[in-house]
Amino acid sequence: MRIEQGLIALSCALLLVACGGDDDGAATGAPGTPPGPTTGDTGGTTPPPASQLPVDPMPTGGTYQCRNVTLLNVRIDNLEVPAGFQCALRGTQLIGSAKVNQGSFLDARDVRMNGNIQSQGAADIVLSGASWIGGSVQIEQGQSATLQGARIDGDIQLTSNRGALLAENNQVGQNIQVKQNLGGVTLNNNRAAGNLECQANQPAPTGGGNVAALKTDQCRAL
Repeated sequence: MRIEQGLIALSCALLLVACGGDDDGAATGAPGTPPGPTTGDTGGTTPPPASQLPVDPMPTGGTYQCRNVTLLNVRIDNLEVPAGFQCALRGTQLIGSAKVNQGSFLDARDVRMNGNIQSQGAADIVLSGASWIGGSVQIEQGQSATLQGARIDGDIQLTSNRGALLAENNQVGQNIQVKQNLGGVTLNNNRAAGNLECQANQPAPTGGGNVAALKTDQCRAL
């Protein structure tokens, strides 16, 4: 009888060890379990694709604060992307302007905007599709930007950015000004009614097929 009781006790002890039955193990959880999702500031990380952002179908008027959402074919006054957030626009109409703050992402496609796109310190800006900007596109002291196939009645101004910049197939009503950028600039097949001005970029801009009233400095051969 004593031998049988000892065997039973030994079997139970082995089962507890194999199954993680220790009280401390239950408190710490299984090793390798991924952390839960976080919210808030993106902290400079790569944003999710626009298709994965939640859709906000009815933003209010005034200055709309776009925080990690996609706006579809809605009409608003002005738009601001707060620092560290992402904003996607798909066919959105703005009566006024869009402001993109430090570390923010703006992905605008097929938009119509009476005013300007203004950014200082943005992480990334994309303007593409059949977009029309009644004012200017001003991107300063940020990271990367892509401007493709847009009609911009004012200027394109790319100044003191650190990432890669691409502007191609845009129709510009005034000047294209590219100055003091450090991440590389590519300019292809843009048409400007004013001048194409490039100064103090390292490295010098590359590309070709651009048409302008006057091409100066680093962009004379582009």
